[in-house]
Amino acid sequence: MGNGMVRKVDELGRVVIPKEMRRILNIKTGSSIEMIIDDDNQVVLKKFSELENISSVIESLVKTIYDFYNIPCFVCDDDKILVVCGLPKKEFLYKKIRSLSNKKNQTTLKEVLEGVEDNSTCFVFSVITDGFDCGKLVLIGEMTNEQICSINVLVKFVCSILKF
Repeated sequence: MGNGMVRKVDELGRVVIPKEMRRILNIKTGSSIEMIIDDDNQVVLKKFSELENISSVIESLVKTIYDFYNIPCFVCDDDKILVVCGLPKKEFLYKKIRSLSNKKNQTTLKEVLEGVEDNSTCFVFSVITDGFDCGKLVLIGEMTNEQICSINVLVKFVCSILKF
């Protein structure tokens, strides 16, 4: 385990997570942190993924998209791919992604995934809850405007689930 950093608790019970740790863990403003008390009564802070929390819904979403449109797709939080459909799971599941915060709706696979040189067209849809981007739905391949509109509706549905 690495070297610890000591921080004081303020009068409201807050502790600042040092910038270096936030950078390493890719924790941004609006990221959720899960706090756990382990068996040794130690507090463990862990980056929380809202999308991992509803993984069964996300799996159904990508399976439906793939079955209906025959377009390979995946869902990722801001670190890694969480769910894959229509792609080799061994190759894609938990693969690190590049920062997608400034990506336009249409991009290429190599601009999305680290260590990939594939120039296939990708469409990136943001999953937003409480005003913060908690992940992306990425579809690989060409899409019509009608398909893009219907995918936007599905993503808004997922966003509404996350509010509960």
